[in-house]
Amino acid sequence: MHFIFKWGSNYSPETVVIQGHSKHQELIESALKSLQFDQTIQVRNRQNERQQKISLDTVEAFTSMGHLSKVYTVDGSIYYYGSTLKQMAAFNQMGFSRINNTTVLNLNQVVNFKAGKNAKLSVFTQSGKEYVVSRHYAQQIKERLN
Repeated sequence: MHFIFKWGSNYSPETVVIQGHSKHQELIESALKSLQFDQTIQVRNRQNERQQKISLDTVEAFTSMGHLSKVYTVDGSIYYYGSTLKQMAAFNQMGFSRINNTTVLNLNQVVNFKAGKNAKLSVFTQSGKEYVVSRHYAQQIKERLN
């Protein structure tokens, strides 16, 4: 079996196209399953201090709390996560992006955005919350949302 890699900008950055002979389909699919990233994080419940895993799909935003982060979920729950915002750069490939000095937002939860004052941006999530994007991150967020 030979692997041929061709790189280009014909597809979105989130897209990878795999083509091959149908006799290799099962082998390739099982290899891809082993490459999938863990989509959960270990958080601390603030009511009972217990550790639990939650899916990143349910996270709306992270806010900074010094050496910890506060996790806001789409259902309104709040947890603590033992990481700083800077350490969450790996979440960018899962749809998260820094929007200001204190917040990382799940862009998959954004339903609308509008320009604000002083080159800032307001984004609105599915839960109805509004987040302010600083002008430093505004252009990057506009590009990722379009």
